Amino acid sequence: MKRKFALILILVSHLYLLDAQTSLIINKLYVSHYDMKYIVGKYREDDEDGPHIGVDFVIKNNSKSDTVELVPSKSDIYIEFKYRGNTYNKEISPLFHVSMKSVKLSPQDSCSLSFGVPIFLGTLILKNRKQNYTKELLEILPTIKIVYKQKDLKLISDEIMVVNVSEQ
Repeated sequence: MKRKFALILILVSHLYLLDAQTSLIINKLYVSHYDMKYIVGKYREDDEDGPHIGVDFVIKNNSKSDTVELVPSKSDIYIEFKYRGNTYNKEISPLFHVSMKSVKLSPQDSCSLSFGVPIFLGTLILKNRKQNYTKELLEILPTIKIVYKQKDLKLISDEIMVVNVSEQ
């Protein structure tokens, strides 16, 4: 029994140390399509998808000696945000990172990834024929986090460096 407990303690502390030496930072967050002014002849099919969020983020190995292996093709990556007391998790389509089977990060090395999603698509926040989502975005922007999970690693962003907003 003591051996099992010691083994579990070693495994859990290894995971904690691995998470502590690796960080995820959102370099840029792009927001568009938040105020849709429907003009004859300027309609686009994706206009009904609501606001679009684009994210450029970096996973960095802060260790001075250990190599960290990322396996994006077998990981879960999602964007998390809060709106009116509810937490939403929007899974990122695996298409952008399927080609990256494995990435080894040497000490102080980093890996850049990016994606874009219609942030409210598939939620009750998206309303039919609603044109302006400024208020909703102002509520969720401070709460947005990127979560990267693989078998032995879970990272959650804790800062957004730059937010870029454009109507289209």
